[in-house]
Amino acid sequence: MLGRGAFGAVSAVQRIDTHAIYAMKEMSKKQVKQNHSEWMVIIEKKVLQKMNSPFVLNLKYSFHNHESLYLIFDMCTGGDLKYHLRQAVKEGKLFPPKQVQFNAAEVFLGLEHIHSFDIVYRDLKPNNILLDQSGHLKISDLGLAIKLRPDKVLKHLAGTAGYWAPEIVMKTGTYKVSDYWSFGTFLYEMISGKRPQCKCQKNTLEWCPFGQTPAMEQNALHDDGILRIEVDYPPSRFSASARDLLEKLFISDPKKRLGSGGPHEVKEHPYFKEIDWERLLNQEIEPPFVPDSRTVHASSIGEVGEFSKRKFRRVKLTEEDAKHYEDFTYTSEEGVQHELLDAVMKMDNPPPRPQHDIARPVDNSNCCAIS
Repeated sequence: MLGRGAFGAVSAVQRIDTHAIYAMKEMSKKQVKQNHSEWMVIIEKKVLQKMNSPFVLNLKYSFHNHESLYLIFDMCTGGDLKYHLRQAVKEGKLFPPKQVQFNAAEVFLGLEHIHSFDIVYRDLKPNNILLDQSGHLKISDLGLAIKLRPDKVLKHLAGTAGYWAPEIVMKTGTYKVSDYWSFGTFLYEMISGKRPQCKCQKNTLEWCPFGQTPAMEQNALHDDGILRIEVDYPPSRFSASARDLLEKLFISDPKKRLGSGGPHEVKEHPYFKEIDWERLLNQEIEPPFVPDSRTVHASSIGEVGEFSKRKFRRVKLTEEDAKHYEDFTYTSEEGVQHELLDAVMKMDNPPPRPQHDIARPVDNSNCCAIS
């Protein structure tokens, strides 16, 4: 078990025949039904099926039984970026500029991949960025991602307060460049250790996207609401190019925001002048930070919280409910090919067994396996 969350649990599992290790997200069908979230689960699975990027947590398998839904992903033992950022702040230091730039560039490539399907992510924040054992980053948790429709403007709130673009708070629309605003907030947080602060005066109609109170949302919808965007850029932390990039990402009008003409506008900004995007895409650049391989930062891999199936024992699952999941089972063909290749390579070059383990019986009592 790696964590407990809103709909169930995240566990470390092993496939029996190839011995591949994965992370398995389990969701209780009863809780999904109680929350009327069937559509959300189905959309997440359909979006995940499309993903094929080293910078997005790609779906390997999905299946279900009478009680639960299961999504299988690559194991990211490095934990999430929020964990590492919090640790750095706790130790009185922040990410070095090279690490911030590298992180931002890999995340942007993941975002670009998601957008290539006309899908908006809507929940970009450090909590949702995972690190693999080598230090490469992957965007996770695509539960709120949704495909844009040319005939309908998406206007409802979704995501996390404090990371929303102004147009989302005002409910005037959600676009790909709305994710670029969130990307700016994410970048600012990596540089300074915290999000931009809200400077709005209380008991007024002022509002800004960095506020997290209901009053902010109410003011944004008020006819006389006053948008106030005032961001501090301490020179000790923000280089001239970083500040210029953020100021262009924090433009309130989505049509004028950097990236409105395409992702190349962001990638060609001077802040990323040292990034070789092709080599980065091929993961040929060594990450400046590698997580400690001796431990799994498990508390950040799953949404850790309380979960009990007993609370939903009175919810009844019917044949009608089963229809939601008729097409839920999935296998990634490319994922299977990589898995089998890894298995063959391990057979040809088995790791040496420690001498003191040769006669020791193997205890699998705490291991969960899938076939």
